[in-house]
Amino acid sequence: MKINPSVYMRFILFLPVFFLFSCISYLKQEETPHVTLGYNEIAYRYAILLKDEELPHRFKKPTRMPYSDNARGMIWIGKFFPHEQAIDLILSARNYYKELKYVAFFDINPRIIPDKRNFELYIGAPTEDALKINLKAWDDKDFSALEKIKSEDDYRHMIVSRYPADIKIEKKSFFTRFLNEWNIIFKKN
Repeated sequence: MKINPSVYMRFILFLPVFFLFSCISYLKQEETPHVTLGYNEIAYRYAILLKDEELPHRFKKPTRMPYSDNARGMIWIGKFFPHEQAIDLILSARNYYKELKYVAFFDINPRIIPDKRNFELYIGAPTEDALKINLKAWDDKDFSALEKIKSEDDYRHMIVSRYPADIKIEKKSFFTRFLNEWNIIFKKN
């Protein structure tokens, strides 16, 4: 049995096109800002607010451990999550997550690969994450100050200023930052 060579050509041409489209859809999915909500007895009420703002969200499943008010007091922020939106969501989340005391960027979490979470805001993350890396707790004055912040640099500075001194924030070289930014621009197009 002899197979026509044009069948091979069609198959060979089909594979790269298939992989290209599947990769593009995967990358687009990753670039959309989204919120993850940790288990809380009234988290579903907060999800209604997110739905009204047309912001994609999902819930973390509750653990087998009994629920505690102080168990979900952490907020993790992806480095490309829009800062204005993050500020609004953090401030409004305090009405639903009364125990929120810790805020940090994903890039200092030793358990998580930060590049996979660049566009995520995780509200109600386990408090134990913050305690393991000795984050300083935020008080009402810190959250009030966050409300007044307008620039992204001030926003980042405020969050990083609550880190303990022993956390090393990776300073990337110009070339590495350039490649990362180029990668983001390339992904968007």
